[in-house]
Amino acid sequence: MRTCIRGAKIITAEGILEKRDLVFEEQIVTIAPFEQGEGATLYHDGYICAGFIDLSVHGAAGADSMEATPEAFQKIAEALPQSGVTSFLATTQSDSPEKIDRKSVV
Repeated sequence: MRTCIRGAKIITAEGILEKRDLVFEEQIVTIAPFEQGEGATLYHDGYICAGFIDLSVHGAAGADSMEATPEAFQKIAEALPQSGVTSFLATTQSDSPEKIDRKSVV
C-alpha cells in the first residue's frame, strides 16, 4: 500500500530537506517538495531519518542480554524501536569467561 507523509523535514546524508513529501510502499518511492493535499499524514513539525543501529546493547525494558534467553532478547528487540533503534548487537557485560561462554551459545 502506498503511503505519503507530507511536509516533513527529512534527514539525508547530504543534509536536512525542509518541507518534503515522502512517498513509500515497502521502500521509498519518492521524496518531493511539499504540496498541500488530503489523504496523507501531515508531519510538518517532525523529522524523518533512517533507523539507528546500536552496536552495544546490554539490555532494555528490564531485560539483560546476560540472561541469554529468547524471551529476554525478544523484550529488548521490542523495546529498542521506541527510541529509533532498528538493528542492534547484543553485547555481554563484564563477567567470568565461563559465564560469558555459556551465554554466547543462545
